[in-house]
Order: sequence, then structure tokens, then C-alpha cells
Amino acid sequence: MRTTAAFGLLLALLGAQALAQSAGCSCYAPEMREKAARDALEQAHTAALGLVLAVEPDGVARVEVLESFKGPSKGTTLVLAPDNGQCPTRRVKAREETLVLAFQAAASVCETYDRDHFLVQEFRALRQPPK
Repeated sequence: MRTTAAFGLLLALLGAQALAQSAGCSCYAPEMREKAARDALEQAHTAALGLVLAVEPDGVARVEVLESFKGPSKGTTLVLAPDNGQCPTRRVKAREETLVLAFQAAASVCETYDRDHFLVQEFRALRQPPK
């Protein structure tokens, strides 16, 4: 139940963030951004910023980990399953950086987000020692 609630909160924040970015605003209190990042890292199997090396004709994407927040180490190549029509609005392209935030061991291209997503900054901030 707790996992479902945290995942629901994360999905709501991700969706609202997309709307806020399209409107050109940063609408979340810093505490909410930090909480979303902490919850995401707690629940995620993989959280990494990566470079899409290739997208195969069948939709499988290969992503090199540039910065790991949780899961595979830097330099690891992730193999992301194709979307199978489940997330047609998110297409990864070769040579683009992307955030991979997967909640199961087998990640898919549906679990990728823009490299400028607020969670990337929050994940980095969480790694820093407190001031």
C-alpha cells in the first residue's frame, strides 16, 4: 500500500512537472521536490542519467550510464525494453541524454524522462553533504 501511494505521488508530480515546464514555471516548493526525489530513490530499482547509444529497429534502446543515483554504476550499458505501444509520446533518440527511473529490474523506454527533469537536480542535491 505504501509503495502504491508513493508511486502515485511520484506519478502526480511527474505529470504536473510536465505541465509546469510547458507553461514555463517552476511551481513546487523545495520541500515537495526533495520529498518526491527521496521517495523515488527509495522505491526505484534504477535511477540514472544516461546517454542513449542506440535504438534498435524493434525499439530496444541501449543507454550508457553517465551518472548513477541508484543501481548500475557509471559506464554500465542498460538495455531498455521497447514501449510496445504503452507510452507512444515518449521516444528516445540516439545520442540524447535521458533520465532512467525504473521501479522494476526490467526497465523500458517508458521509464525515461528528459535530462532536464527536476529529479536530476534533486538527486544530485541529495548526494551532497548537508551544509
